[in-house]
Amino acid sequence: MILLCLVTAVGVATAALPNLPDCVPAQVAPFDQTNPINLFGVNHEIGIKATPKRVGNLRQLGPLPTGHFATGHIKNNDIWPMIVTPYQSLLTDHGAVHDAYTMDRWSDPERTDLMEQQSPWEAGKPWNKLNNLGSNMRQMTSGPDGNPKSAFTGKSGVQVSIEGAGEPELQSFGELYANFLYKSSYGGSMEIPVVRGSAFMTHILKAANPVVKPFCLSSINGNSVKFDCPLEPSAGDGGGGHLEGECHGSTLTITLHNSKAIRDITKIQWAAETKSDWGRTYMRNCDTNICSLENSGKTLKIRVPNASEQPYQGTCDGSTITDGTGTTSGTTNNLITQATPKTTRPPQTTTTSKPTSPPVKPNLPPVDLSTAVKKFILELDEPGDDLPDKTRKFILYFSSPVIPKIDTSSQTIRFEPPNGDQFNGLLQVAYAGSSQRGDGSQTSFFDSYEGVYSYMPRVQYCVSDSANKGYLSFLWNPVDVTGDTATDGKLLMVAMPHHDLLMQTKPVATPFTFKGYVSNDWSMELPVPHTGIDPDPLGVMDVKDNPSQLQVKLDCCHRINSSLEELKAKKSRSPKSKFLISGLNKFPPFFWNILRQMKN
Repeated sequence: MILLCLVTAVGVATAALPNLPDCVPAQVAPFDQTNPINLFGVNHEIGIKATPKRVGNLRQLGPLPTGHFATGHIKNNDIWPMIVTPYQSLLTDHGAVHDAYTMDRWSDPERTDLMEQQSPWEAGKPWNKLNNLGSNMRQMTSGPDGNPKSAFTGKSGVQVSIEGAGEPELQSFGELYANFLYKSSYGGSMEIPVVRGSAFMTHILKAANPVVKPFCLSSINGNSVKFDCPLEPSAGDGGGGHLEGECHGSTLTITLHNSKAIRDITKIQWAAETKSDWGRTYMRNCDTNICSLENSGKTLKIRVPNASEQPYQGTCDGSTITDGTGTTSGTTNNLITQATPKTTRPPQTTTTSKPTSPPVKPNLPPVDLSTAVKKFILELDEPGDDLPDKTRKFILYFSSPVIPKIDTSSQTIRFEPPNGDQFNGLLQVAYAGSSQRGDGSQTSFFDSYEGVYSYMPRVQYCVSDSANKGYLSFLWNPVDVTGDTATDGKLLMVAMPHHDLLMQTKPVATPFTFKGYVSNDWSMELPVPHTGIDPDPLGVMDVKDNPSQLQVKLDCCHRINSSLEELKAKKSRSPKSKFLISGLNKFPPFFWNILRQMKN
């Protein structure tokens, strides 16, 4: 009998896997231990076309991860950020950049990209809107609130590095973690245990002083310090606007009014043709001979010479088009026009003003930066101009006191022990949300949880027939600054919504807007619906009562049987076919059972 395990959102969370004789962890009892190399041989193509990088000797020890969250970090080019909710991280030769990845971003309407883009739909014709992509919407979840539709490319949040380090190396990995190591040419190191669901991004430093680069820094421990604030590319960069057209003499003027400044006119394309030639030529790029900017770049004028004095007019969807005389027929010299910013949205028909928040009394009093301390509150400006009164709060926790050395020329902060030695211990980065400038209401949230982190956690799962349940266990393996198991029970981990439904203990509200739980391990149990291999009798009767449908099913079964017989005939000629037949031989009883019931 084949059992189907359906993980549903109904169940409870208790302790570790239960002590049941038929609850055997799947990792202990794998489905198959066949070595694929024995069947298909060794393939060296990946070493030629896409040699994995940053993996040390891991390839000699066993297979590398392919569907893992860190796989994008061992590619030979185009490194992708790791999404390790509630953070996103990008590890480069410049250091590890961490930024927030909060749950509320998935429901924020300001982050909805309507994808009303323009595309060369048909060669030789003007660009048309992409209106046929399903819902034509996507939710942008990577950028800060000040630039909500941007991507994360390592130019926001907080970068942590050590001097003399190059590319990080993947040391180990599991279903929930990936450990990377930076080695310094000066002898120190920085290990980063990247664990999904961690409330902190932890850095284990040995004989190395951390160098931190907070993008958009506004203040540190209440002291004003200004760093550059790069604005990453955004899906909303084109802005929104509308077009106007008018003729004076023989010149047609197309005016584009845009909500954002246009910095590069060559990004704008336009089309204007006579009626008989409309659609026969490609869109044209703007240049200084035809196009010019006004109103600080928010107004673009496209002046087309040798045009008619009676341009066509009509609705944007093309349902009504008339010439300048008001009739539906005009001279063939009349022009049809179209101008398209490549990333422009149509104008919004309604404007909703957000309620203004009451002024917040600053509660981040300055702390003397020449004094060695263990905690630093970084206020980062929101990128862009839309949220000038809000800042993002990142907290740095050190396992021993350090003094910050600010270098405004390199836009970095070097943290050193007061005795001048190299730092040994933990640096943990936490995100405390975005709020009014000077608001420190969330900056103490993590104080009760710092100093402990999850290291090389494990996950186990099993299905018990006797209990008719499935069981799932997260063993977070909390450790402290010594590397030993932490027993104080203050490990905070973030839960996904489907985990939260199963947890029995009371959650902790976090600045990430994900719920958190303070526990060294989680375990969940879920009901397991079972289904047998036999077809549904009512379904069989429905098919048998429909002769045409029955014949289609019978023909399908006969084709399957013919294919099986053909494979069996090749069995002696190919070792690979022997492997295929060994699996397919298990299929005919099920197949013949269906066929028998349909014929009877």
